[in-house]
Amino acid sequence: MFEFNVVIFFYQLGIFLVFTVCVTVIYKTLLEPILKERRERIEGDMARAAAARAEADELQAKYEKIMAEVGEEASAILKRVNEEAARHREELLTQTRRQADALLHKAEELIAIEEAQAVERIRGEMADMAVAIAGRVLEETRTTKRERKLAEKFLAEMEGRTAFDRPLES
Repeated sequence: MFEFNVVIFFYQLGIFLVFTVCVTVIYKTLLEPILKERRERIEGDMARAAAARAEADELQAKYEKIMAEVGEEASAILKRVNEEAARHREELLTQTRRQADALLHKAEELIAIEEAQAVERIRGEMADMAVAIAGRVLEETRTTKRERKLAEKFLAEMEGRTAFDRPLES
């Protein structure tokens, strides 16, 4: 079955040793510098990546700080604009109220003037009517007693109509 041959064993051991030496020599001379260079390059890339990440974190912190400042500044600007708008609105309201009061006062004056003119016209018409009535009365009957009675009646009516003399109360 299985026979142990010493020559073949030493021959295979020699081949194994030559193979091991060749692999070691090849590894040390060819592969080790390539692997070392690759390891250094990977470590360098890792260090650069860590530095870039640290720089990115720093830039992000700066960005967040700037955005916070911009937000605060925008809030301050909005607050100032709102305050100025409120002040301007109050000024406009005050000015409008003053103008409305002035127009109301002017309208009241015009109403009082128109009322006084109307009262004067009515008085003139009443005087004309009184003269016309007196003329008729004189034509129809000229008795002193009757004229006196008509004059007293007319004066009583005139006293009852003195409401036109009073100005309108506000």
